[in-house]
Amino acid sequence: MKTTGSLTLDIRPSLLAQGLATLLAGFGLAAVFYIQPNLFAFIGVAVAIGLLWAWAIKKLNTPRWLKLVLSTHGDQITLIGRGKARKIGHVSGTGISNGLATAIKVTMDDHTQTVWVFADSSEGDGYKRLRARLGKLLSRESS
Repeated sequence: MKTTGSLTLDIRPSLLAQGLATLLAGFGLAAVFYIQPNLFAFIGVAVAIGLLWAWAIKKLNTPRWLKLVLSTHGDQITLIGRGKARKIGHVSGTGISNGLATAIKVTMDDHTQTVWVFADSSEGDGYKRLRARLGKLLSRESS
């Protein structure tokens, strides 16, 4: 039996992604402590790492796309943002796909974009169903 319709996933800010950004900033600071540069270089690098961390947290707290709609009978994907922002494209692959994060490569008419979806940025079984649907879709394309 063929299913029709779509898989809709509301995207929220991800605490997991924020934690990963904080860990990376911490590793960067630990590396600077380990290298032990002079005081001015240390302060400069520490400020740069802090600014990158703040930018990453701000970016992760305001996702560009608020909703992802994936067709269950094809590879069409619709990304819905704030206001009337809407992009329609096709899934061209996944970069990372595991239990924590999935990077979906979306090909649109004029460009290719990677959409990151984290396990805690969706409600209920939505993330599991998204990964299952992407797995079926990409295995069908490769065969």
